[in-house]
Amino acid sequence: MTCLSRSRPGRPAMGIPKSVLLKLAEAGALRDPPEDKVYMMTLGNDAWKIYEKWLSGASVKMWICTAVVTDRTDAADGLDKHAVEVGVRKDARSMLIKLAQDHALEMGLEAPDVDTRPRVPIGMSVSVKVALALVHGLSSATEPYETINGLSAGTYICDVVHAFHKVCFNIKICKK
Repeated sequence: MTCLSRSRPGRPAMGIPKSVLLKLAEAGALRDPPEDKVYMMTLGNDAWKIYEKWLSGASVKMWICTAVVTDRTDAADGLDKHAVEVGVRKDARSMLIKLAQDHALEMGLEAPDVDTRPRVPIGMSVSVKVALALVHGLSSATEPYETINGLSAGTYICDVVHAFHKVCFNIKICKK
């Protein structure tokens, strides 16, 4: 996976302190290939905790999107993998739109103009508050998010990608 564009070797990714990137690598955030600027982690692991702590104090905006990786969807619940993928995409899209619109209203801003067609890829520029709310919301979703709500604890839901200039953070989300 290539994220936006690559940094020059030895240079920190724009806006992310090099010390944070080093701590993420030490905590097990994977990069594949190693020269890529995509850090892979799982919600709740040590790398996620470091990233969340940094992000919570950062004053940044990012592009956020969700990706459902079909071959990692757990069909042990007797659900069809394709049905789970479609349902998770719909639930994740609905949650992101609602969070972004609620945050805009809270801040006195105009609600984002979002293409609500279900097959359009989900993604938009969001604040830290919305980005963190989506990650935590997906892992513990209840009604009206029927597909995610119906999954068993520990089941893979989707990946959420936080994209900055020259670096991305790919967060694997599983049901709590």
